[in-house]
Amino acid sequence: MDFPISIEIAQLSDAASIADIATRAAPLQYENAGIPMTGIQLEGIVLNAWTWWRVQTRLMHPKKCTLVARNPYRRIVGFCTVCFEEKFPFATTIHNDEEWASIDALYIDPTVHRRRIRSRLLEAVGSFLKEKGNPKIWLTVLEGNKPAQNLYEKSGYDVVGSTDFPPGFGIPNEYIMVKSLDTV
Repeated sequence: MDFPISIEIAQLSDAASIADIATRAAPLQYENAGIPMTGIQLEGIVLNAWTWWRVQTRLMHPKKCTLVARNPYRRIVGFCTVCFEEKFPFATTIHNDEEWASIDALYIDPTVHRRRIRSRLLEAVGSFLKEKGNPKIWLTVLEGNKPAQNLYEKSGYDVVGSTDFPPGFGIPNEYIMVKSLDTV
């Protein structure tokens, strides 16, 4: 069932709400992938990355844009941060000489999952990037996170490789997924 939302570019005043959603939603990707996290890992990977100050820094970055989904009461229920005008950073069969955009984060308030908010944010990001002239977009997703992989595949993303970190480093591997916005 669709949940009534509006999607718009985030403002600095949205930083606290974005940080709150990220710190509650980000650990779920590891849970979905079957990766146990200790309190220290959770703090180092998630909580430190999504402080109010770091979110404000992201919002002010000239090559990043965060789109927020708001419910009818104007409360933020999800967000997606994109980076644009960058090169494709992975060694795959993808040509590295084009400008790409990437999805840096896509999180939804855990209390409103399964309402197509992620899909609608991805659609809005595609439209936004097409207007900006970024014809290609990439992202990474944890190898074990099947719900996210399914969402991205349904949204037109294809797996083109993996990060292939060596075992024993404590870094989970991720699939690299791409989408051409030229065909949208």
